Amino acid sequence: MDKETFKLYLSKDIVQGEEVPFYLIWERDDVIKIIIEFDGFEQITEYHNVIEDFSTEDRVIKKEDLKTKHYFGGVLKTSLTGDPFKESSLKVTFELDSGEVVSLEEHRILYSTILEVSKLPKRIKLPFEEPPMEIKFKGLTTVFVDIHPDVDNEVNFELLPEIKNAIEQFLFSLREGLMELRKIYPQYDSFFEVVLSETQNSNLISETKLEGIIEVEFEKVKPDVEFQRAIQSVVNNAAKKHESIKDSIIRPLLDYLEASAADRVFLDVPFLHLNVPKGVSHIKGIIYYVNILEKEGSVHKNSNEGTPFETIIESDENVLIPVKDFVKIERVCVDG
Repeated sequence: MDKETFKLYLSKDIVQGEEVPFYLIWERDDVIKIIIEFDGFEQITEYHNVIEDFSTEDRVIKKEDLKTKHYFGGVLKTSLTGDPFKESSLKVTFELDSGEVVSLEEHRILYSTILEVSKLPKRIKLPFEEPPMEIKFKGLTTVFVDIHPDVDNEVNFELLPEIKNAIEQFLFSLREGLMELRKIYPQYDSFFEVVLSETQNSNLISETKLEGIIEVEFEKVKPDVEFQRAIQSVVNNAAKKHESIKDSIIRPLLDYLEASAADRVFLDVPFLHLNVPKGVSHIKGIIYYVNILEKEGSVHKNSNEGTPFETIIESDENVLIPVKDFVKIERVCVDG
């Protein structure tokens, strides 16, 4: 039998947490039943080109269930798992009125990303030639990394004074503009509440993080084009008022983003430094990371637990170390 008259389409690259469309087309008129089977996907959330009272219980589509001939489509739901390369499959069986069957099957890898602290000595002596800490990301999705101090930590995580000052000036102007807009667009009060709260601390904000916050809140409130343009104008005006951020933040940030693009792993606050005091100190922190879908707000983890780390660091003098020089980040790919 000529299988060319039957076609199954499914996206090639699928990220865990996505809802994935698929569809079938066929040319023959003797199809009486279609049976859908899948593994690795969670469920079918939408059925296309079916009558209103169609039953989705057994994933069997009969000829009389279709609104029009020769087409059926739907949406498959995926979920986040602990496996960054989860195998999945979609199988479709066409049953003909002659009793013959035609089966089509597509196999996919559902990608995510997981983190592992692969190297961290129990004691670190400054200065060092290579980053003493190594983090490996297994998977292919773009991720954003945030490193926070934990309790009992003795090494401050902070920004350089000139960077912190530039960001504070920018944030002051930004917040002024946002508060004025809040009066004009009271219908978006929840958006302003979150963004104003998130931009209070200059140590915890960066250009990439600000962009992420705005994108996530846009996704929640579904703003019209006028409001989006108004927000963009406020951000641009705040940047123009403080030209110093171009040299101290924007250009270094662009260099950092370009260098990190190949591995698709980005620090949320790329200019964060470790302020290591003279002597022996206990450094203790937690690494959080989100896949790109989580950052966009369309997918949520089952838990927000981070990956803890701790070590002893020894220095003969007070010194500031960029986090991006202290931590080496590697992307681990799996063949096949």
